[in-house]
Amino acid sequence: MKASLNLQTTKNAVKSAFQVALVAVMMALLGCSSNEPIPLIVSHQVIISVGDEVNPYGGNKSHPIVLRVYQLSESGTFQKSGFIDLYRNDIEVLGGSLVDLHNVQPLVPGEQHTLTLDIHRQSQYLAVFAEFANYDNAKSKDVIKLPQDNEAQLVIRVSGLSVSITEATDD
Repeated sequence: MKASLNLQTTKNAVKSAFQVALVAVMMALLGCSSNEPIPLIVSHQVIISVGDEVNPYGGNKSHPIVLRVYQLSESGTFQKSGFIDLYRNDIEVLGGSLVDLHNVQPLVPGEQHTLTLDIHRQSQYLAVFAEFANYDNAKSKDVIKLPQDNEAQLVIRVSGLSVSITEATDD
């Protein structure tokens, strides 16, 4: 009987020690958790200005244009990528540098459009890609480092066979 009591006491002691150790490990893990805030998102106004003569092909002077606006953590991959690669596989091509993608509905010649983008904290660059039909002769992409001023407006201009993105000026 005494051996049985000692065995039971030993089992209880081991069980209690295990429970204490488990609680200690859980507390240690909780203490190691990150206190970093959720990444901030800042809104930026982007003005899109489409010229009267844009995306010419097939004997006609103007056609609608589709734009893609990318938030990037770095710009090198985007700048080195060709039209077809971005057109067909932009997400795969941009890989880890892609933070967010916004597809803009087709814009008609002469259209002005305002876009509000929620810029993620890890985004360092804003890039634009225009789906020109005559892409061999087009400047189909541009990139800009995001301004430090969260109030800054950005402007995307599409004219003829060219797209650009710049910070808005006061004039």
